[in-house]
Amino acid sequence: MPLSFYSLEAFLEQWARGTRELHFGSHRLSATSPGGPVKEVSHHQFLQTLHGAPRAPLAVLYYEPRCPGCELFLDAWKQPAGFSQQQQLRGRLLFAQLNAEHNDLIDFDLKSKLPAVVLYPEGPQALDRRRLYMGPPIVEMIGDFLLAAAAPKEEL
Repeated sequence: MPLSFYSLEAFLEQWARGTRELHFGSHRLSATSPGGPVKEVSHHQFLQTLHGAPRAPLAVLYYEPRCPGCELFLDAWKQPAGFSQQQQLRGRLLFAQLNAEHNDLIDFDLKSKLPAVVLYPEGPQALDRRRLYMGPPIVEMIGDFLLAAAAPKEEL
């Protein structure tokens, strides 16, 4: 949706009531629910989430607003994140997205691979043991990649 006077006015009204948060999810401003499954994070918030409790694998979509293909991944990213809110998966996998244009990247190699979906396992040395998704922006394939990390060890 392009930004217009009316959409900006509606957004500011919601913002004033405290019912929305401002997220830079693409080249457009969008309002998302505060308790939504995907959290837009800064570099600092990413590090806090990775090293803080609760301990669970962290899935991050790195993107830039003007990168070709990033919009497809941003759209596809919402569905697996929504599935993670189901009772049997809740708390077993954390979802975030990070705008690489406005934030530092820990892994400099990712800059040339945007958009990039990276899975950081729980526990120490999560940065060293990260896994990169190399497939297309297909919801089922992304979900299968992430579900393997969220499955309890006895299910593997």
